[in-house]
Amino acid sequence: MNTLNKDDCVTGNDSLIEYYMAEIRKRLPVVDRTLELYGELSLSEYLDVVTETASERYQSADDLADAVYEYALPLLGEEVAVMAREELKQSPVVLTANHHGVDYFAQSVQGTLLFSQRKLPNGQKAKTVPVLACGAIPLNNLTYPRGILCYDTTEFKRAGIPIRLPLFPKRRQNETVSLTGPFEKGAVERAEKSTRKMVGDNLILAATGKALMSVLESEYSSPKVLGLSSYSEQAVVINSLLWKRLFHDGEASQLLYLEQEEIVRTLLVRDLRSATSMASLLMLDADFLKILLANLDDARGCWQSEGLENRILSADSLRINPTKSTGSFLFWWIDDAGRRVPLFLDKSSDLLCLIGISESGVQHKVELTASNLIDSLETKRLIPSTFTCFFVLAFARGVTCAGGYYQADYLPVIQQGLVKSIEEHGRHRSLIPYIQGIPTDKYLSGMQTVMRKWAHGALHPVGQLEMIASEMSLNDHISNIVEMTVHDAHKASLVETVADAAPDQVISEDWYAQLADQLGCYFAGNVVTV
Repeated sequence: MNTLNKDDCVTGNDSLIEYYMAEIRKRLPVVDRTLELYGELSLSEYLDVVTETASERYQSADDLADAVYEYALPLLGEEVAVMAREELKQSPVVLTANHHGVDYFAQSVQGTLLFSQRKLPNGQKAKTVPVLACGAIPLNNLTYPRGILCYDTTEFKRAGIPIRLPLFPKRRQNETVSLTGPFEKGAVERAEKSTRKMVGDNLILAATGKALMSVLESEYSSPKVLGLSSYSEQAVVINSLLWKRLFHDGEASQLLYLEQEEIVRTLLVRDLRSATSMASLLMLDADFLKILLANLDDARGCWQSEGLENRILSADSLRINPTKSTGSFLFWWIDDAGRRVPLFLDKSSDLLCLIGISESGVQHKVELTASNLIDSLETKRLIPSTFTCFFVLAFARGVTCAGGYYQADYLPVIQQGLVKSIEEHGRHRSLIPYIQGIPTDKYLSGMQTVMRKWAHGALHPVGQLEMIASEMSLNDHISNIVEMTVHDAHKASLVETVADAAPDQVISEDWYAQLADQLGCYFAGNVVTV
């Protein structure tokens, strides 16, 4: 293997690091703003900024703490559930940057690690890590909830490109995580067989294969895990167990990696039973909804009216192009096949209704009354949309939602659109100061602090599996992790940020390896490595 010499480090205009940092800053305004304002802060200092909370809120956030308790109790136990409830009542801050599923994606695993170091208002480090992860995503999403990501490949030219080990078959890859049934023992056994083959074929390191087999035989094969009723529940338990491995069961915080839509469903049912809740005041008002529909049309995280209307008017074309993204207005309907159906405000009905057409051409109507919505939410025929999730969490309850670089861009837009809609509607103006006071630009993603070091010094990302395989305890490295600057943490995460936000800017076939070499030069030992 080549020896990496500091004299060979590329700087200036030839640096891939600087090239991609400039490209990312151009494409992601949130990253650009964060680096401009906070780039030289340590991550510890930056966490204090990210976890600021609203001074006033329209509704109490205490019932969020209660909902988390109810969700976590049967899965994670009384002690963890009580602890989370107490800390959320002190500080209603949650991480919303992640996607649901068992998490091996380096960027989100390490974002969770950073969030775990936040402080409570009394200055003490939090003992729980509340993550409300988006479950309305396909199994084959970038974070790969369909299976396991292995970053420790043996081939350097693929440095940073994870190998995908599926747990669910390919025919199910487009299933929504929220709706996916549990994996069974047979799926785990097939994954074990694939692991042995990958090690035998020298695709992954032996140490990684050993760790992977251990995880499959222990966490995935646990009778408790195999006895759960959904993949979503299995992910909650497995993520908690793997988290403890990272700290060798020492002074570890407790990870509550929960499905965001399930929490919001519980809260929204409560809101719809209260005539004075923000949801009852606004989401059941036909005039307001028409204004809202127009003001947030085409906004990221919301809906695309033209696409939704065309879907309804041209149902037959769905069989030709069923995957065109349109978003959904307020909710998604779940059809008999377990598929999401986007909904739109029905302009042809005298009643206040949402309408949607499934891929099979079946029409679905949802009357927007409190009783009907409650029934549909409780029977899980409706899933809250992205807009509704943040409406319930952030705008109604003032919960600080630390999100990814896309969320911190679109959530302020949703905030402005919501305020504008209330102003144009003319009623419930008293809600506006509460909504305007919510911090919506809190960003905690696109940063990494732990990397894999090759023998010649090059660096690439590592996920949860590689940290487990290293047998190190993160407790021994926390001080180094939180002392890293925000700017350097973004550089350490470049491989995955580029792949997500600027894949068209990959300028050579071996760019991963070139970037790994340059990151090794740049950090030169000043980063935690496995």
